[in-house]
Amino acid sequence: MGWRARIGKVSPSRGDTYIYEFYKIVPRDILLTQVATTVKRLTPDNFARAFAAYAEAALTLVEEGVQSLIFGGGPVFVNQPAGTEEAFIRRIQQITSLPVTTEFSATAQACHFLGIRRLGIISPYREGLNGLIRDYFVQAGFEVPLIRGLGIERNIDIGNLPKEASLNLTLQAFREGPDVDGYYLTCSRWRTAENIEPLEEATGKPVVSSVQTTIWSAFRSLGIDEEITGYGKLLTARRG
Repeated sequence: MGWRARIGKVSPSRGDTYIYEFYKIVPRDILLTQVATTVKRLTPDNFARAFAAYAEAALTLVEEGVQSLIFGGGPVFVNQPAGTEEAFIRRIQQITSLPVTTEFSATAQACHFLGIRRLGIISPYREGLNGLIRDYFVQAGFEVPLIRGLGIERNIDIGNLPKEASLNLTLQAFREGPDVDGYYLTCSRWRTAENIEPLEEATGKPVVSSVQTTIWSAFRSLGIDEEITGYGKLLTARRG
């Protein structure tokens, strides 16, 4: 059986939830090929170890015949010196001749596409990491008046959260304010995909997630302009 597209993903940890949600969202005959590194705790030493393995992981995926590359682990990049992400994307594009995106760059592009200016970020992470994420999106041109987290450090604990965790934290943020134009459910280790549409209905605002925006970005790079229903406004809008 042939594949419509082969998408490569480098994950900082197991990537199990990403794989589960990827195949819930995408049409048939889209293949995800993944390489995972060894982030177990959301700490600078774990992030540095993961980043050191990212380029080699990309080359492994190229050997598997992928047509587009996604680098997960936004926290991996925000824990590196300023400008690292942009330089890394350029380097991998030059080495592989493939389209390349990252979790946070895809999300920034998606939020701009949806017209979001005031962004609320919903996170399972600790305060210090959330601060770095806020800084990233401010630098990307957003106001970030709201960021809520659960204070979790171990990846396994994020993966074990109930499906409703991202839903409930977003609804709490919506009730308590401040007001924003849309919400970003960051991290692909907790479950978010099934919560996007209910949250859009409850809040009246666009909601994006790490899995959803990276799929959107990869599809855009491959010219796949198929409407996908059930997972938010981003995937039903024309990509252009």
